[in-house]
Amino acid sequence: MSALTHIKRKVIVLFKKNIDDHKAALSGAIGTGISFSPLLGFHYVLMFILNWFMDLNFPILAFTTSFNNPWTMVPMYAFDYSVGYWLIHSVFKVTTVFQFKIRQIYYIGPSLEKILGDGNICLWSFFVGGFVVATVAGIIAYPVFLYISRSVHKAVKIKNKWKKDEDHNG
Repeated sequence: MSALTHIKRKVIVLFKKNIDDHKAALSGAIGTGISFSPLLGFHYVLMFILNWFMDLNFPILAFTTSFNNPWTMVPMYAFDYSVGYWLIHSVFKVTTVFQFKIRQIYYIGPSLEKILGDGNICLWSFFVGGFVVATVAGIIAYPVFLYISRSVHKAVKIKNKWKKDEDHNG
């Protein structure tokens, strides 16, 4: 069995339970938003808090929150930063924002300074971009997860109907 087939089966199991389509889609959308948020180290804390307050579907929420993992963290945060940098410096034309000088941290300064060019990281770009990307990702994810949930529930109903017909005819 291929990895893609295995993942597909696991996703179907998540949506197979008798849960409301809206609740499944909301859980997926919020988890996706959490995974793109710039709150380093607080993704799972935020997941537990929102699950408790909003009574979401925990398996779907945990699955989608895990989109941000050690393999995807660097590209996701680089994308967050670039979107925020573009918004702050190109769209809103803000020039004076708090910048973090990498040269001030001696034990990691030289390597990060070579990677990032001039050695400045605009923290506002990271946070603004992160929250904007998280919001957009969550909004886009809602209809996707709603479609997945409805499709799985429809397929399960058809499969159960066939099973009943086979039992009745057999």
